[in-house]
Amino acid sequence: MRHKPDITYFLFIALSLAAATAPASEFITIGSGSAFDLSADGSVVVASGGYWTREHGLVPLPGATAVSDDGSVFAGSTMEGGPYRWTAETGFEPLGPPPGFPFASAVARSVSGDGNVVGGDLTEPGDNAWIWTEEDGYRWLGPGARTVNALSTDGRVAVGNGGSNSSGFSSAFRWTHENGLVRLPTLGGGVFPSVAFDLSPNGSVVVGDSPSAALPEGRREAFRWTAEGGIKGLGALPSASSSQAFGVSADSLVAVGTSRVGGFRAFVWDEVHGIRDFEKVLRENYGLTHVTLGSDARASRISADRRTIAGSGSGGAWVAYLDHPIGPPLPEFGDYNADGKVGQPDLNLALGKWGKDLPDFAYPWINDLPVGAVGQSELSAVVLNWPANAGPLDLSLGVSNGALTANYDLKTNAAIIDYSGSSPAATVRQQILSGRGGAGFGKPWNGPGITSSTAATANATEPESRSVGYAENGAMPLGPYTTFRGQPVDNTSILMAFTRTGDANLDGIVNDDDVTIVGATYAPGVAQPSWSLGDFDYNGFVDDDDVTLLGVFYDPSAQPLIAAAPAGTAAVAAVPEPASWMLLASSLVALSLFAIRRCYLSRSERAT
Repeated sequence: MRHKPDITYFLFIALSLAAATAPASEFITIGSGSAFDLSADGSVVVASGGYWTREHGLVPLPGATAVSDDGSVFAGSTMEGGPYRWTAETGFEPLGPPPGFPFASAVARSVSGDGNVVGGDLTEPGDNAWIWTEEDGYRWLGPGARTVNALSTDGRVAVGNGGSNSSGFSSAFRWTHENGLVRLPTLGGGVFPSVAFDLSPNGSVVVGDSPSAALPEGRREAFRWTAEGGIKGLGALPSASSSQAFGVSADSLVAVGTSRVGGFRAFVWDEVHGIRDFEKVLRENYGLTHVTLGSDARASRISADRRTIAGSGSGGAWVAYLDHPIGPPLPEFGDYNADGKVGQPDLNLALGKWGKDLPDFAYPWINDLPVGAVGQSELSAVVLNWPANAGPLDLSLGVSNGALTANYDLKTNAAIIDYSGSSPAATVRQQILSGRGGAGFGKPWNGPGITSSTAATANATEPESRSVGYAENGAMPLGPYTTFRGQPVDNTSILMAFTRTGDANLDGIVNDDDVTIVGATYAPGVAQPSWSLGDFDYNGFVDDDDVTLLGVFYDPSAQPLIAAAPAGTAAVAAVPEPASWMLLASSLVALSLFAIRRCYLSRSERAT
């Protein structure tokens, strides 16, 4: 028997997860021109002439240059109307002319992640960078600020270039609402300008290019800057004369840009792999062997999860959708000890550092991450990325009541909740009830709580056929399991699984055992809120509706719906012989399959 921690609240979950099939990588040409910006989830690309989505293609939006994190707010400018903010609901919202200047002189180049702040500059020379909010209108950033290329999520940090460095060229800056403008250092050498092109969501990391002593003639080199570590050159592709970084991922670990090798080659950089030719990465790591970016390629922006990159080439604007994140393993994807795989050590780290800062994890570069305390997201990352056939994972966590909620999409998987003290069965039922969208027929299975997107998809074509069921192991009518999906269990365990509707004992099939159970528990009007007793529609009773469901989906010859078990283990332990009281109830199985189906037919006839 496993050790059970003494906890005031619980979450001890063992999940046996089958590998989810990730969509294949895809490279899509958007159209002629350039790609300027990308929403945080990668679904919206701002390109020449408008914005692009999978659903609608390139939607015209004259002068658009930037988009908010959620893809709902755009910023841009036109010769006729000047700078604007635009949403599908409100349409164009002109910002008006900057004080003392005509409409046409103002250019909007960026928008904050929350969509509330617009940044830009004037076409006239000088230090004319500005930010705009609906409350305060225009605000000039002051001497040394010529352009605003990017804004933080809340708009309180801006980056761009302006003023002059020691060589008389404009220099990169970082401006904050609290402290004003600060010029960023350079990489030394050269007589070229420096520019800051992008920043992390909280503004703590900046990327751009700077004159560099490391390149011939002190030419431009892509850089990454942090307040703690200062400026760092990212290098250039082999035989390249320069490089520029245009975008940085939300976790600040990956930068994208271009490097001059005769023409220009798009690159991707991270601290583990260094700078790499993006076209080569697409071909070798993502199977996109047909991709040719051309001689004028640049990667402009990267999504928050590092699975979407937008850019431009000789063939026009493009977007690359990747089947796995580019760069080092994502901490929020569960590999917390940086060994290249998700496993029990990562789980132990997450549990051991619950409520502590994420930089306590083992990544050497983790201190640059603007991430808060370890919690539900980090735990879910391990759960969702548990490898196939690795066996169930054990989560043992003690937290104060209410500090943690179960919010899992089980897909085709199973879970075990072990507990000490009072049973959490009622809580589990309520969370599944919430996840399925309520009691009764026709629920969408897309609510908050414990749910299954696989059930939702299956039920769209075969209504009510799939569900998430649960059972108090020690109270199962046909006796408790000793092993469930290859994991030892005892009587104080809650079992959960994606399964067929009507599968009361969670063995993945609807057969005579389930008929036996419902035959013994069938009692309309008597509250029996438990799946394992036959309450398949979660209305709290084992009644005619549950008999109907059992009759419809009864199929002893069907293949059991169970997740893969680790090699050398049984997928589901043999169920003990029925208890004596169940044998005495055998007469109730006169609710024979014929009768069950008869009941279903009569209900169907009434429905028609």
